[in-house]
Amino acid sequence: MIRAFLYWCVQYKGLRENPAAKIKLRKVVERRAEVYSDEEIAKLLGGAVPGEQAVLLTLLYTGLREQELCHLAWDDVDFNKKVLRVTAKPEENFTPKTWEERDIEMSDGLVQALNPLPRRARWVFPTVGGKRHAHVYKIIARVAENAEIQGAHPHKFRATFFTRLLQSGCDIANVQALAGHRNIKTTQRYLGVSTALRREAVNRLSFPTPPPKTE
Repeated sequence: MIRAFLYWCVQYKGLRENPAAKIKLRKVVERRAEVYSDEEIAKLLGGAVPGEQAVLLTLLYTGLREQELCHLAWDDVDFNKKVLRVTAKPEENFTPKTWEERDIEMSDGLVQALNPLPRRARWVFPTVGGKRHAHVYKIIARVAENAEIQGAHPHKFRATFFTRLLQSGCDIANVQALAGHRNIKTTQRYLGVSTALRREAVNRLSFPTPPPKTE
């Protein structure tokens, strides 16, 4: 941006030469998002108590950001329609990132995880005193330590959710909607490019087989 501005100054403002003309842009290699393997997920869930399991399964089945999970209220959960809503909480000074309120369809697995939870507070995952959690990374860290899993953090569940959606055949536009990204390029950068997923996609195509040629 600075280099382009200086070229404008050369053309219109009498600058003799662009001092940034020979500066090369640094090539940025985007890292692939880290995800949990099936083995790691099994260990995490196996070493967690029921309340902790519900936290982990909600992250895995929804891709919620940490603060979206902390601000998840029972009013946001519709078991009849099987929809979980990410909504702003003005009284808590909370708005979803990029102000993107959205609905997330609930899987049967998530319904089974949330339905038995007690409704002892406004929040789906309250503290022992019934207040809202400020963060849940300590819960994740405690469960991961018991399961001997390295590098566990809430955002890794979000990456796992997106990746599994793509692997299941979900198109990127729907992944964008579930993620709450305003720009699909954000989703593309976040998920990276997978040759294996592209190969799976083309292999799912099916066309009529032409009849054999006869002499």
